[in-house]
Amino acid sequence: MEKSYPAILWQRKWLILATTIATVLVVLVGMLLVTPQYEASTRLRVYTAARGSVDWVDYDIAYTERLMNTYSQLATSQPVLQELAQQLNLANLPSISAQVVSDTELMQINVEGADPAQVTAVANGLAQILVARSEDYAGGGRTAQDILSEQLTQAEDELNQAQLAYVEAVGSSPADSARVAALSRAVDLKQEVYTALLQQYERTRVAEELRTNALTIVEPAILPREPSKPNWMTNLILGGLVGLVAGAGLAFLFERLDTRVQSTDEIEELTALPTLGRIPYVRKGPAHVFLGDAIPAQEAYHRLQAKLEARVQADGLRSILITSPEPGEGKSAIVANLAQALANAGRRVVVVDANLRRPIMHQILDVSNKVGLSNVLSQEWTVKEAVQTTRTPGVWVLTSGTPHPNPAQLLNSAGMPSLFEELAAPFDVILLDSPPVLAVADATLLAPLVDGVLLTVGRAQTKRDSIEAAIEQLAGVQARLLGVVVNWAERTKDLRHYRHYERARKPAGTNSQRAVSRPVVTQGLERSERQGLERSERQGLERSERQGLERSERRSIPQEAAFAGNTQRADQGREEPLA
Repeated sequence: MEKSYPAILWQRKWLILATTIATVLVVLVGMLLVTPQYEASTRLRVYTAARGSVDWVDYDIAYTERLMNTYSQLATSQPVLQELAQQLNLANLPSISAQVVSDTELMQINVEGADPAQVTAVANGLAQILVARSEDYAGGGRTAQDILSEQLTQAEDELNQAQLAYVEAVGSSPADSARVAALSRAVDLKQEVYTALLQQYERTRVAEELRTNALTIVEPAILPREPSKPNWMTNLILGGLVGLVAGAGLAFLFERLDTRVQSTDEIEELTALPTLGRIPYVRKGPAHVFLGDAIPAQEAYHRLQAKLEARVQADGLRSILITSPEPGEGKSAIVANLAQALANAGRRVVVVDANLRRPIMHQILDVSNKVGLSNVLSQEWTVKEAVQTTRTPGVWVLTSGTPHPNPAQLLNSAGMPSLFEELAAPFDVILLDSPPVLAVADATLLAPLVDGVLLTVGRAQTKRDSIEAAIEQLAGVQARLLGVVVNWAERTKDLRHYRHYERARKPAGTNSQRAVSRPVVTQGLERSERQGLERSERQGLERSERQGLERSERRSIPQEAAFAGNTQRADQGREEPLA
């Protein structure tokens, strides 16, 4: 089943969160190790170049842009920087950059370093050097104004001389009219030349005055009080974003590499079987302990018992095998807890530990494992002698018994069907705990002999191919699969509703309720209380394993002695099935 991207991200939320936190911590440590940097800036204005005369002025935008770029390059040139270093008596200058502010007449000089006072002095000193050198950068040598000024002076001298000669000619006696006329025309010509040069000189002077003093400081640098780098807020936000992206990438990578089933819906889609139970994860206490009223896990077992009860009544199920694809999926704990749930509903339940290789049911139910299933199948003991009572009213157990060298051969013997027939008479439900399907062949040997099989799947633990292989093997022996029990299931809305109900009923009689619903399926928590009784019950069994005569004598012992606890069961109004 293909998951949606939000479902994958939500499923791997802790990985994403851990990656984000780790990235932010790395950024934080890096910023703590970096030396703080301070930045000082100075702004200068480059006036737009103008051309024309006094009456008409045109601004040369293209020239101004070239001039601004020239100043920005000169600001970082070696001659200027050497002059600045000598002026401030600095061996090493901080980082200096100059840039033109777009769509303005402004140029900004930025200086960055570890000393705030030094960067301020460098920014202002560099700006002053550029302003001082601006007239030299504007041009060099003789200007047009200088040349026109010399020509204008020469034309003025010639005009004065022509006027003087004209006055002398007019004042001489007798006056020479032809010469006077010639001198008059010369004066007029000199006057026109002088006037033309004067106009040209004025236009040139105005243009050059507009070009001078084109660079000025408009905003000097001030002493920075806060470092410009590192930018804590920006870096942390960027680190968090990078962590989120990296976490999401890891989530998708792990989803691609991880073949374990991560949700109940995925298990249902993969197995094509109904989910009869969803057992939540238990945070405290042993996972196999049947929990009290205040724990939602009991409600999960009640729901499993109710669904299974309906199948038992509808289909006449008596024997149910509970197995799993792989080891460590909690099937034995489910067997023990389901047995008590069925017993609480009035059913007489016997638990058969068919896991002859790694038995654990005797530890969960706190009974001895010296006599059990292997001894019955080997015809060393009868069913009545091997079945033991538990501390749970209505629950009996047939443990695995003495280890056998070939468990598969023993389970495949003719004694297994006879065992089921003998147990079906006194008990309502037979629950078998078997080894995992893929580990050994025991589960596939037992599956055809029972009325139904429950497959336990550990969420976020069992692999998809393991589930498919287990179902294929069970189907190959024509096992009747009743459904799936999801262990460590995700939280559902039912759990939240139950917690709301539990908070509402918790203040009244919490302690008394807890005492009444005290767990009875434990892992040897009260072994010391029963040590004397267990010892007396099993001393004869130990001797009988060594001596055949004592075994026959032990078989003659009344059933009340062979099944300790019948008195307690009789007081609760239950009839002993094996008495």
